[in-house]
Amino acid sequence: MPLDPHPSPAGHLRGRAIEDRLLRHLVAMRGRRVVEDFCQPDALAFDADRAYLIECKAQDRFVPPPFYGHGLPVTQADRYARIHEVAGLRTLFLVFDEVGVCMQWLDALETGRVHETAGTIKTPRRIYDLAGFVRPAGEREAA
Repeated sequence: MPLDPHPSPAGHLRGRAIEDRLLRHLVAMRGRRVVEDFCQPDALAFDADRAYLIECKAQDRFVPPPFYGHGLPVTQADRYARIHEVAGLRTLFLVFDEVGVCMQWLDALETGRVHETAGTIKTPRRIYDLAGFVRPAGEREAA
């Protein structure tokens, strides 16, 4: 019988407990600094000749000023940039928003219009211009 792709609430809690144990173990082994160096992508994917990371978010669009967009916590964006620099692994930023799905390579988004929030509600976020994202065939364009 195939496995259900949607974990049960108990399975989700076990997964969170494993993540917490992993972080505690890394801190015990390498010291507090490792927490700042830790990055957990949502997926590792392969195509014909390369591997890449996927960071997936379900979020509403960031509203201007300065532009419509989607974003990540600044520390998370910086970790993916470092992984790209050191290991050559690109990160595909995939977003489920109120319109559908949009995506783009994170390093490509970094070369476009970027805005960093002050982090008054959550941690500071790096917002990427919605114009820099692409939508798969059949998805509606954002208004």
